Amino acid sequence: MFEKKAAWHGVPMMFLAGALTLAPRVSRAEEAAAAPAAKTAVEKAVESAKISGFAVPWLRLGEAPADNKDARAAFRLRYARVNIDSNLAKDIAAKVVVSLEDPKNPLFDMQLAWKKYDAANIIVGQFRPAFGELVPSPSADLVMMDRPDYMSKMDKKRLRDMGIVLGTGKAGLYNGLVNYWVGVMNGNGVANVGSNDIDKEGSYRDLLYVGRVMLNPGKAFAGKKFDVRIGASAMRTTSPALEGKDEAAVQDLAKDFLGTTYTFKATQVNPTKWTAPRRQTQLTGAEFMFKAYGLYLQSEYWMLHSEPRHGATDANKKDAVAWHADIAYTIAPVNTQIAYRLESFDPNPDAEDDEIVSSSIGVNYFVNDNIALSLFGTSTDDHAGTDGVDKPNNHFDARMVVKF
Repeated sequence: MFEKKAAWHGVPMMFLAGALTLAPRVSRAEEAAAAPAAKTAVEKAVESAKISGFAVPWLRLGEAPADNKDARAAFRLRYARVNIDSNLAKDIAAKVVVSLEDPKNPLFDMQLAWKKYDAANIIVGQFRPAFGELVPSPSADLVMMDRPDYMSKMDKKRLRDMGIVLGTGKAGLYNGLVNYWVGVMNGNGVANVGSNDIDKEGSYRDLLYVGRVMLNPGKAFAGKKFDVRIGASAMRTTSPALEGKDEAAVQDLAKDFLGTTYTFKATQVNPTKWTAPRRQTQLTGAEFMFKAYGLYLQSEYWMLHSEPRHGATDANKKDAVAWHADIAYTIAPVNTQIAYRLESFDPNPDAEDDEIVSSSIGVNYFVNDNIALSLFGTSTDDHAGTDGVDKPNNHFDARMVVKF
């Protein structure tokens, strides 16, 4: 029985061996032709592309500053962004950001990032520099309705420039304890590397230098249980001299530079010419954030100092300070978050009764991971430029955040 069984099992093996011997041989050239063609870098980039974004329609009811047409708009599309992320190579990524909320002034950011080392990522392109916690945060992820008003008064109309940044990757250093970013930007506005300065000093002075360091002891020592961030930021630039047909034209140009209209002061040269001198401006800030068990605390303190490049005196120097504090608590069973903010902007610390104090309280309801509904009420006492006379400003804001 044993010998027959062995012979029976040997029969299929003999036929298989014969079949393999008689099968036609396939050349290496034929094998290569039959194999799928290698994908080009463009094809790989297209396949790896990820499209995301968000839209934030906004409805405002009530009073609003008379000098801010956007704030007075009853209904508008506050944000509409499309992000395209793609991997061009093993350690090289590309990102494109398109803004659609303002058809007359669209935003188009493009960035290339080299991410081989977590300790030293390099980003080149046009983007929002890292300054504080809220400025670089996506608008759709803000707990409150928007960033504090003082930020648009102390930085720039659009805090975006072209430049290069060196910083840590997502993992950070020392298990996420340390993160840093240092960069050099063009400083003269979005996609604008020229300068209209009058005295034609060295162009390197027009560059905007920015740096931020942030410590996260919560992530480093407590893992995902606590998110605790403590940081400091600084920006410095020399803005070009400005020239316009009237004071309003100069102030409109000033919005594109660090310090905006609170920094520049125009003087009349002749009936059709107003100018403002070159200014050295620096903005520094400190930040704090705590998030754990549904509780969210976030605060920043900013200091602005500006003076003419030549002929600085106590009279033409400019200082301003501002701060805010946010507190929010999420009631997980009902997908609801209650939030409150207190903020203050003082355009002249040496003067009395000129600060702008604002408080907001509201609620966020999370329909799901991609849709949120918000309703906030805001009250502002504006003393700036009113000789101590209150200018109350009360309004309600409703918004919907839709992510995709």
